[in-house]
Amino acid sequence: MDVEMLQAQLIACERAILELNYLFSETLENQKLLLNYKDKVLAQADEERTYFLSFKMPLPRWARQHLGALEAEIKRSRKDMEAMSWNIQNCQAFKDKLEHKLSQHLEDA
Repeated sequence: MDVEMLQAQLIACERAILELNYLFSETLENQKLLLNYKDKVLAQADEERTYFLSFKMPLPRWARQHLGALEAEIKRSRKDMEAMSWNIQNCQAFKDKLEHKLSQHLEDA
């Protein structure tokens, strides 16, 4: 590979890392919002629970359905974050290899 090609690949790799880091931080913020909302739903549902003697009754149906959807979205965002983290690590490793090749190529020239 020539120097220009290596530099172009390096720039593309750096751009991909920046984009992945941005998406990761956006997904993390979204997950925090989901977790906060889940806590609010649980608190509201707990207020509506009725007690029978000293036992709490199960969560209301609306809360169980809502919490199920929230849990699915939280789980999906966790998987997305794991995939993005893996991709960031791989891009960083590829970037390191490109930088090494570029430095070798420049030393040889």
